Amino acid sequence: MVNKVCSCIVQGVIVCGVYLKIFVYDFIPQAYVLLKVNENVLFWIDTGHIHAIRLLIAYPSYLMSQFFDIELNLAFSYYCTIVFALLYYFLTLILKIYKVRSGVSNCIVFIFIVILCTVMNGRVSFAFLGFAVLTYEMTVFYLIDKPGRWFERYAKLLGGVLLCTVSSGIMVESIGFIVTIYVMRTMKYRSWGKVRWGIIRLLIICIIFSRFIYNGIAYVIFMINKNITYFDGKLLNLLQHGLGKIFGVMSGPFALLMCMIGIIVLSINIMMIIKIYRTQCSTLTLILGSNLSFYGLFVGISTGSIILIPLLLLLLIRINKILTVRRNNNLRRSINV
Repeated sequence: MVNKVCSCIVQGVIVCGVYLKIFVYDFIPQAYVLLKVNENVLFWIDTGHIHAIRLLIAYPSYLMSQFFDIELNLAFSYYCTIVFALLYYFLTLILKIYKVRSGVSNCIVFIFIVILCTVMNGRVSFAFLGFAVLTYEMTVFYLIDKPGRWFERYAKLLGGVLLCTVSSGIMVESIGFIVTIYVMRTMKYRSWGKVRWGIIRLLIICIIFSRFIYNGIAYVIFMINKNITYFDGKLLNLLQHGLGKIFGVMSGPFALLMCMIGIIVLSINIMMIIKIYRTQCSTLTLILGSNLSFYGLFVGISTGSIILIPLLLLLLIRINKILTVRRNNNLRRSINV
């Protein structure tokens, strides 16, 4: 209940910021192009347009603009206040899993949200919320032996991935994150009696929704291919969109050298993740999320910006542990005295 009340307060603050024009967000550009041609979102979904999902995500703000008779970008800005409030809510829920419930931590999360509101465009905010939802659900799924409420979990995972589709790079990261955690959890509880029903249930769901899953996989492949095609069909050219620019234009021997170094670094990284996994570290999902996002930085700043979520959570968890140890030590000293 406290998380919900605080989320409402956060939304109220951001709403004031939008009203005072401190926070201004533009309607998702790709969705706006479709909206100008045909205002019926079902039309675009039926035609299977590549940006139909983005229009679907942003569509409530269009309905708000029509219902309240306000400008579209203003309606979208108010719509984004809901997104940021939900982002705050899920971040504090994740901290609650790790027993971080201090008011200071919540204030830091609030400041983090306000900073995001200042520097972020409205489109990426949906991806941040989607990744926060995925992080929460996969953390619960990984840590708890029998998490239950499987239907609700699958629904939230689907919703999280859909929100992440506003950025093709973050969408790929989110899918890789889910698959990796699912594999690691299966290995963690490798007793057949513990995992068989989950696997059988997943297979049944895949069969029932096979057509939907097929379309989803086709969409992901199409988006990846579209991005590669945009960069002249060369995978290495993707690096020119993010921090990979520091390497300059790679070709010939230099490109081969960088690929070899990349393979070595990736191999070492995978071994480190496996080592952390074997220690049964409770923050594995956050470490893995930050790890995947770090590589995303090289192909796109917005893709890698999602790293801020797991890093913030890891920092607050670490600070909470240090403060807890100090309080316990002070308590022991006072008892001994």
